[in-house]
Amino acid sequence: TVTATWYKGTGTPPTAIGVSYSPQQFAGFNLLVRAEPIFVDDSLTYEGLDPATVQLLQQLHVRSMISLPLWIGPRQIGVFNLLADEPYQYSDQEMRFDISLADQAAVAIENTRLLKETQVALAEVEATQRRYTVQAWETYRAKKTILSHEQVREGVEPLGDNLLSSLNPAIIAEQPQTHDYQPHSGSQRLETL
Repeated sequence: TVTATWYKGTGTPPTAIGVSYSPQQFAGFNLLVRAEPIFVDDSLTYEGLDPATVQLLQQLHVRSMISLPLWIGPRQIGVFNLLADEPYQYSDQEMRFDISLADQAAVAIENTRLLKETQVALAEVEATQRRYTVQAWETYRAKKTILSHEQVREGVEPLGDNLLSSLNPAIIAEQPQTHDYQPHSGSQRLETL
């Protein structure tokens, strides 16, 4: 899958980002999955290319290319291809530079992937934490905490946990009955204490 491109504005434009090839569709697949970089000065005369790959490169208007595998430890994470319409003789210095560039690009790409993965995991943890906080708060609010005090006297059996169940009917029985009360005409307010 083509994930990034750069184009200097002349020659054949690069393949569009997002285009995917299977190994069966892409004759030059062996150029992409290799341990060592490959520098092709001229695709028409380079001896390491099979006829199907040469034909594919001609269709893509590629005469010279560099294919740099991107490795993180023992795992290949991609390939960095530099393509040109014209033959080009790569110097030893250019090859060393390009290989160094591929190593740095692999680390940068892997770090970006790990950062995105960490951000997704962090977002999931934060969402879970929010759910737990809301759930804990709702559980706390649903509990009716009733504070009570019981003074125990000698000879009287303590009520303990039964105190509230004993008091509730008594409290209800002692509630004043609702009456239509009309304060006398001189009253300015009614206070219930």
